[in-house]
Amino acid sequence: MDSTTLVLPGDKLPLPKTQTQPIILGPGIYKSPATQEIIPVSAGLLTQGTKKAAHYIYTENNSKRYIPQVNDFVIGVVTGVYGEFYRVALSNFSQTVQLHSLAFENATKKNKPVLKIGNIVYARVKSAHLDIEPEIECVDSSTGKAAGFGLLEGGYLLNDLSLNYTRSLLFGNASLNAILEALSLKCKFEIAIGVNGKIWINAGDGDVKLTLACVKVLEGAASRSGAQTATLIEQTWKEVGI
Repeated sequence: MDSTTLVLPGDKLPLPKTQTQPIILGPGIYKSPATQEIIPVSAGLLTQGTKKAAHYIYTENNSKRYIPQVNDFVIGVVTGVYGEFYRVALSNFSQTVQLHSLAFENATKKNKPVLKIGNIVYARVKSAHLDIEPEIECVDSSTGKAAGFGLLEGGYLLNDLSLNYTRSLLFGNASLNAILEALSLKCKFEIAIGVNGKIWINAGDGDVKLTLACVKVLEGAASRSGAQTATLIEQTWKEVGI
């Protein structure tokens, strides 16, 4: 179950004293390389809980501007190519980030993905410094495996969603998770959630209506309570004509 506490940058965090699960650091949280101390770097509601045998922690606030932070899961659009790097936009009207052409599973100089302008990628923020262009990677650096990251083909990209909404979906808010569970009873789909306010979803290339129905549900759920999920899905399925 989620628990929330109001915190300010630099506050001492109320972490469990006997923490045996791995900790996933979300937006607004930083781990000092020197002291290994975990501290908040932005004001907001500290949210923490357990999902898939891991303890997650992040700060939730009403910021509408996404600022890259290390380990964030993000969705970006390729906007340019220069040398061994791709330029990727994570949000509108903000600085692009860079993606190395070898930052993919099993990529070598002779065998690596060739991305085009307009391609969509799911990635992890590898580095983020004030004076250096942030860098992302489409691989889990600890295992060398794709782990779900990489080129996203087909489907539909939802843009400019609330950062709080996508963050809550990714980190397992109970009421919002009910939406995904209810959708899974209606159809099979692939989904990628970026904490930069973007969601990519694909319910299969064979029936575009299914993907559009899922898109309408996810857009509508951003402004509704979890209790309205079932009604929202049934109404959407009727509107789309499935």
